Amino acid sequence: MKRQIIALAGLALLALLTGCPGNSKPVIHDDKSDPVTTILKKNKYTPIVPISDGYCLGDIYRGSLSNLIRVLQIDKDLPEVYSQTFESIRPSNVSLPVVSGNETFELNAKADIIGIIQGQLKTSGVMRFRVNIEDPCDYSISEAAFRKNIYSAIVTQYPDNNYVGMYVVASLLKVKRIEYELTNERDVNVNILSKGATKYVANAGLGVAGDANGHYILCSSAPSYIGFKLYTINAKYGFEPLATRELGSILRTKSSEAMQAKKAKIEGLNKEQVALLESKQTKEAKIKELDEREPKSLASVQADETKVENLRKAQASPSKSMTAEVKTEALSRAEAKLSESKAKIDELSKEKAELWKSAMADEANIKALGTEKAELSQSIKADETGMEESQRKARAELAGSIVLEEVPVEELRKVGAKLNK
Repeated sequence: MKRQIIALAGLALLALLTGCPGNSKPVIHDDKSDPVTTILKKNKYTPIVPISDGYCLGDIYRGSLSNLIRVLQIDKDLPEVYSQTFESIRPSNVSLPVVSGNETFELNAKADIIGIIQGQLKTSGVMRFRVNIEDPCDYSISEAAFRKNIYSAIVTQYPDNNYVGMYVVASLLKVKRIEYELTNERDVNVNILSKGATKYVANAGLGVAGDANGHYILCSSAPSYIGFKLYTINAKYGFEPLATRELGSILRTKSSEAMQAKKAKIEGLNKEQVALLESKQTKEAKIKELDEREPKSLASVQADETKVENLRKAQASPSKSMTAEVKTEALSRAEAKLSESKAKIDELSKEKAELWKSAMADEANIKALGTEKAELSQSIKADETGMEESQRKARAELAGSIVLEEVPVEELRKVGAKLNK
């Protein structure tokens, strides 16, 4: 109820602030260039110039304050985290500061949003303005929510990146509509359409509109962000120094020397297995070749045995065409050839046996290497599980130590911070 009363009071002040045009004198204060700038300063916002709807809570930036570069766009890089965290955020009304109603303000560079084009507008005869702001609302993410929901997810998904020391957009000021009525030094509405200044208006994120009475205003065409708060991502307790050094030893998935040695051993075993397999296949091919030669050799032995048997029978039988001496010589040659054929068969069988024995040894060695590889792989898996658990704890500890420190508006303005998308 109290919050609603504050919001209603703020809207009442806004109505006073943006009352009907009059002949009041321009207000020139160092810290009150216009109500928009006043709202931003009083609520510690840095102006977004030009105004835009293209910013996102939780985006992370790196670099100097004068040249910030976005390194993580949370709605695209972590869409699930974005939907769970940010889409549930409800805006809070911004209480407007106490300023005089029905005031006309001098156009100068201190009027942040419109001040960016004050040179071109003055050339068109614009000297003063009045402003109307509709529904200024704050969208913010708390330090606890950032630490618990966002940073823990970031260090898990991007363990190689060090975000400590970078910046996060933790608060945005959004308005439903912002309007500027432009007047000359006599407080008469100026039609910049006829002055050729409209091409510069887009530089402030505004457009030109006119009403039935011929009054021309600069206005936003859609709800837009006009201010942001930037926070430094720091770490407390044991992680304090990590803002200035590499986080790889804690967050990166990096194998230990022992794990690397095991992986190298597995690569060596793979090569040995390949060599043994090739050797076994070569021996099996040779055995197949010997198997193909064996029937022919057996047939040769059988033929020689038949010939020897026939010659022995012929030697015992009388013959007029062949002398005993000739018979004996032929039998000796046949027996020698038979011995030679049998020796070849024995040699072939011996070679096959040796090849089978060697091939079986290769197969046993291949299986032994496979067992050793499996044991090493299991050991590496256990190492990785332990390392992942250690890293998970380290990431949780780091995420739990994160604190957000607001960057003062004065520092951002001093160096001209700009969020580069």
